[in-house]
Amino acid sequence: MEDVIIKPGSGARIGLLTAGQLERMTALAAFQKGLNISCYSPESTDSVHSMTDQSFVGAFTDWKKLREFAAVSDIITCTFENVPTETLSFLQEVCGKPVRPGPRAFNVAQIRSVEKCFAQTLNISTTHFDVFHRRPTRDPSCGFPGFLKSVFCRSIKL
Repeated sequence: MEDVIIKPGSGARIGLLTAGQLERMTALAAFQKGLNISCYSPESTDSVHSMTDQSFVGAFTDWKKLREFAAVSDIITCTFENVPTETLSFLQEVCGKPVRPGPRAFNVAQIRSVEKCFAQTLNISTTHFDVFHRRPTRDPSCGFPGFLKSVFCRSIKL
């Protein structure tokens, strides 16, 4: 898919997939640059819904509503790594809208161990990490004390 350039003052519409605090800051910056915003999220109480006349509330698998959202958006972006990649691929491949960052980036970001290894291949330093395939014991050889995080980011309900 070609790169899309959104020029300040053009009145182009940026579609925000999810509508929380980071999207609110994005929307405020976009408005200052003469751009419009549409938003889509599962929660009607998310802050950006009250900031735009193009607001959509639905599940990340509500293909009909996602089509409506894509139809009013020139480009779609997302700051929340837990959006299903199937949703991002649908918006880009089926609806024909550029999604930035793209679905492949989210595939990497959604599995923490893959994300860390990818960063290391780019010579970006990361903190030491171990991947446990079962619940670790408090044995010092397991790297304790330390933090435990789930491998998959999708541990929350979408």
